[in-house]
Amino acid sequence: MAVPLQVERLRGIAYEIASTPDLTAESVTATCAVELRETDCATPEVRELQGCPIDGPFSIVSLRLPRTGHDVATPTLILTPRAGARFYQSDLEGSFTFARDLIRIDPRIKPEGTITFQEHRGATTLVFEFTGRSRLLRKLTVRQGR
Repeated sequence: MAVPLQVERLRGIAYEIASTPDLTAESVTATCAVELRETDCATPEVRELQGCPIDGPFSIVSLRLPRTGHDVATPTLILTPRAGARFYQSDLEGSFTFARDLIRIDPRIKPEGTITFQEHRGATTLVFEFTGRSRLLRKLTVRQGR
């Protein structure tokens, strides 16, 4: 079971990001309290920024944005939970729907497979990826535009 304060912080970050009309480096920096630095990206049309917050529910914050003049990619934010946070699906069920019709199961991901839920909030999609059996949050992905 996750610490209730960490669950509340995760929920707050997810809700704030989902309500932001434009996913930008500035909005992510402010919401996640992280300094983002540009990293190498194999895709030339994409600009990738990454940061490691000192505090909070996430240990890695990765933002992928289309480069100026390229509209092939949609803004995507990937939030990796801090190892000690241990967010279980049951901890988050009061804040998110985890609808059965928006589920994907992938048994090939080691060690126990994954189960992924999508939640749409306007033009933003939240994607929660949990481990298959224990339902521990592996990552939260936020995509703008459908």
